[in-house]
Amino acid sequence: MTCTLRRRALRCTLVLLCAAAASARLPAQTTSTLTIALTPRLSDSTARAMIVREAGPSGRTLILLRDDNPDASTLATALASLERSRRKLGDLLQYEVHITLRSQRAAANLTPEERRAAEQYLSRVRNAYAVFVDGVGLAKTVMMPLTPLTAASGS
Repeated sequence: MTCTLRRRALRCTLVLLCAAAASARLPAQTTSTLTIALTPRLSDSTARAMIVREAGPSGRTLILLRDDNPDASTLATALASLERSRRKLGDLLQYEVHITLRSQRAAANLTPEERRAAEQYLSRVRNAYAVFVDGVGLAKTVMMPLTPLTAASGS
């Protein structure tokens, strides 16, 4: 009988350890993709682009561009703003963050890598099918991976 109680206690301990380990990993499970969307309107009519970072481990990260005249400079500016936000606040947010871009970096100030990446994603999103995006409406979208933050980049 003592052996049965010990086994039961050992099983309970293992279950609790597994549950604790699983919950300890939850903060590290963050959004690993970014959705870039071309939309006919933004909530701020003066904005060139908006970045939306939702709270929680399953929160979405979106860059919303107006579809009337998207350009690589606007997208590159949005990507740089998103990177700064991720370094400052981390990836697991406690509250939703909205970043409104009313201006952009000059095309001459883009590095060749920034220009290439922005033009590539912009081309892909222009050619994408329109889908319904919750909270946005019908929009052409493309998803891209977000590189994990490292200790060197501020996380």
